[in-house]
Amino acid sequence: MLKNLVVLTSICLLSVTQTANSQTDKKTDLKYLETKVLYSKKTIEKDLWFDYKRALFLSAEENKPILISFCTDENSFCNKMYNKTFKDPIIKKYLEEHFISVKVDAQSNDRIQANKALLEKDLVKEYDIEGFPSVAFVNSEGKVISGVTKGFVDSDKFINILKYIASESYKKKTLKEFEKIQKTNQAGK
Repeated sequence: MLKNLVVLTSICLLSVTQTANSQTDKKTDLKYLETKVLYSKKTIEKDLWFDYKRALFLSAEENKPILISFCTDENSFCNKMYNKTFKDPIIKKYLEEHFISVKVDAQSNDRIQANKALLEKDLVKEYDIEGFPSVAFVNSEGKVISGVTKGFVDSDKFINILKYIASESYKKKTLKEFEKIQKTNQAGK
């Protein structure tokens, strides 16, 4: 009887494990678990935001730039940016398709183990962030690829910035030149 119970328990555990493994995605696969931020207690929203270390890994794997949003919980403009701009369906979809997104709490003591041992709040110094909200665009090595966006940015302006970065237009022209071309193209349609 005890032997049958052990066998039955083993089968149930194996079944649960296989079911769980069949439902994994890029945010919960084994590679993610191996590169998971140590000591982090922060919940990452499953639909858009990654932790910093995972973002570096995915950026290299998927050949996408990283968007790092720097904020604090108490800042009303940060809350407005998250609740309006980042929740806009157009922005959200564009980010999912073209970027690896990271949300950094500028006051957090959560530990990051990527490139070098840092606290999450140390990224503010690392990227020379002076105010909140701020958004930095970086490559898979964590190097800034274009200037930092400072302050609240509404959806209409932010989508142009995202397109500018995703298209790598920053390598050839300024954002103003890019926006002028975008307006001309839209007027011609």
